Amino acid sequence: MTWILWRMATRFSLANRLCGPLVAGTSTDLWAMGWSSRMLSGWIALGLPLELALQATASVTADRYLAEAFRQWAQFFASEMELTPPVASRLRRLPPLVQRALADELSREQRTAMLDRLGITYIDQASWRWKQFAVMLPILGTLLLGILIGMTVLSLFAPLVQLVSELA
Repeated sequence: MTWILWRMATRFSLANRLCGPLVAGTSTDLWAMGWSSRMLSGWIALGLPLELALQATASVTADRYLAEAFRQWAQFFASEMELTPPVASRLRRLPPLVQRALADELSREQRTAMLDRLGITYIDQASWRWKQFAVMLPILGTLLLGILIGMTVLSLFAPLVQLVSELA
């Protein structure tokens, strides 16, 4: 049991270090980030400037946190400021790899490919989590049913054992 808890903690820690707190969060966050990244790459591939692509992605993203993050990044690019640590700390946090795809001087094709690949990775991670949950659900159900049956049998036979021990 300790090994399982340790394994889960290291996975969470690794996901948090590599991809940021959003990816280490819920599967819904991963789905939202994946589809938003792919949508952003689609807008960029269509030829929209980065500021407009970020605003368009913010307007159609269902997740409030991501919509606000994309709006802040769009305002940052519209202001044409330099990305310094104080400025970066004020921007809403996106996963570091998405930030790198936005902030680095990449060509349109490179940025599109990187965001699209990141989106696919996030979506795959979310679906993997759901598959793992689906695998664990019958096992947990069986264990719960076994405990329930064991408690029922114990509650039925405990008075009988007590009666036999008193008679003997």
